[in-house]
Amino acid sequence: MERSGFPAVLICTLTTVGLSQGVPRVAAGLGIPHPLGKPGVSLTEERRLREERVRKALELLCTEVHRPMLAE
Repeated sequence: MERSGFPAVLICTLTTVGLSQGVPRVAAGLGIPHPLGKPGVSLTEERRLREERVRKALELLCTEVHRPMLAE
């Protein structure tokens, strides 16, 4: 997508894989089965966690990159 002019962010828990493959923007997820969620916490807490992850990904999306970057 990046080569076509569409910036993108990969949200994943195995960030080293994305970085080693040259993905320009990688944002760390919360857990392998639920990168944007956390079962077992209250709905309010889970929403807060999701919003935090998505905000970091959006910030990274707005960043010009020259080499792979990681947002944790």
